[in-house]
Amino acid sequence: MARIRPPRLREADLEVTPTTPSDRPLASIARLMQKGWLGEAVRICLAVVKQLPGNTALWSFLSNAHAAQHQYANSFRSYGRVLAAAPDSANVLNNFGAVHQLRSESKRAAGCFRRAFALKPDYAKAHYNLGNALKEASERGASICAYEQAIAHNPGDAEAHNNFGTVFEDQGHTTRTLGELSRAMAMDETYVEAHYNYALLQRFQAVDPTLDNLQQLDSEQGQSRRNKNRLAFAPRSLVTGE
Repeated sequence: MARIRPPRLREADLEVTPTTPSDRPLASIARLMQKGWLGEAVRICLAVVKQLPGNTALWSFLSNAHAAQHQYANSFRSYGRVLAAAPDSANVLNNFGAVHQLRSESKRAAGCFRRAFALKPDYAKAHYNLGNALKEASERGASICAYEQAIAHNPGDAEAHNNFGTVFEDQGHTTRTLGELSRAMAMDETYVEAHYNYALLQRFQAVDPTLDNLQQLDSEQGQSRRNKNRLAFAPRSLVTGE
């Protein structure tokens, strides 16, 4: 039987919801981004930045909104303005690296993440994103170290435990993988990705309540089609017990 492989890593995530600033235009943009109204956020950013071209916070918001819309060329241009004004911002470097990662530019992404936590050693998000970039680049040993740092600085990060576990599965350490996935599920009972990975690795039968729980969570989070497709591509023996 083919060796079980968990689904690919989640995308490195941008920190697009910073503390809401007191400045009224920025506060409005922050709320729009938090609600997912990216087009409107971009429209307001573009209008306000014409009046305040030196406001790096506006350029940063605009960069994040463009990246979330997968408009990477626009995002890079905006980040260029931000980095020129704030070259020592760990948050900006992390987000700049995340855009590179979304474009599968793992080496450039890793460089940005390393610069970010060099400035802020306890920056868990940068360590976590570095782990994702290194895993995608097949640098398994280095990715383990990065995830360990991410978890050390933020032990309650369920996604870090889930992705940490996938590295061990790649190396054939199923027991260690299941341990990390169990921690992820305990931290976030609604974390579909961890439930899916755990169910697949455990070779649960189709009638097993754990798979029923997974399908329920799928439906609740609007991801049913994605994970049902994954199960459809899994070896038949994984979901039937044959």
